[in-house]
Amino acid sequence: MREHLEIYCAIKGIRSDYCEEIIEMSLIEMDLKQYSDVFAGKLSGGNKRKLQCCLALLGNPAVILLDEPSTGVDP
Repeated sequence: MREHLEIYCAIKGIRSDYCEEIIEMSLIEMDLKQYSDVFAGKLSGGNKRKLQCCLALLGNPAVILLDEPSTGVDP
């Protein structure tokens, strides 16, 4: 899963010296730290949605359109 975040950091043009800090912060905020070394395909549906939210929030975009992102995610 960490690789997904690293690739999206590169795609969104985030400087490499900030990537690790941003990734750690994202994993902690979405309660995914324990799954950081798990392949994304092995995650549960709810954790996949959390990962998708992390990817959407990378780079601090001005506008984010989310369609029911909390469906299937544990409270």
